[in-house]
Amino acid sequence: MHDAAQALQFVRSKADEWNIDPCNVGLWGRSAGACTALWLATHPDLADASSPEMIPRQSTRPSCVAAIFAQTTLDPLQMRAWVGRELTYGPHAFGISTGGLSAGGRFDRFIAERTALLPLIEEFSPASLIGAHAPPIYLDYLDFTMEPSEPLDAYYVHSPRFGQGLAELAKTAGVECHLRYADKKDADYSGWKEFLIQKLKRM
Repeated sequence: MHDAAQALQFVRSKADEWNIDPCNVGLWGRSAGACTALWLATHPDLADASSPEMIPRQSTRPSCVAAIFAQTTLDPLQMRAWVGRELTYGPHAFGISTGGLSAGGRFDRFIAERTALLPLIEEFSPASLIGAHAPPIYLDYLDFTMEPSEPLDAYYVHSPRFGQGLAELAKTAGVECHLRYADKKDADYSGWKEFLIQKLKRM
């Protein structure tokens, strides 16, 4: 994730050469890439104003973010509360050993190790980080209905319930957040592409 932050800083450092506005940069990503984009949107800015080098001085905060099929929380208890007990995705992100365990057993170990992992969860989970500082966000789960039509792993990994949970936190924090899924269209934008285009035009 820090590599993504440095990539954004590099792009901004090339603003004059590439004829871009460094204050007007949107991000989008899918699945884990969407989680990374949300992390950049919700994490405190990593710019180092005291650095003698140009790149580290650049902001890591995007102007807006479109996140497609995003995992919006990395907290196993919150994941289960939002998405359901069928969710078994996530332990690998924290290097949890999978030796001989079923998928459900691996997630149970993830929960058992949660306390030790909390510093990492709080550092990298968008749901833990979201606050009034975050830019406008568009969450898109268009391939999925809120309730699963059939119990496929892909649904639980990319469930609109992830988006619903973050959208509620965003509303509480006063952050503009749009949510679209198969049985709910967004009233303001036809999709994530229009969201990015319109947001970047206005900035």
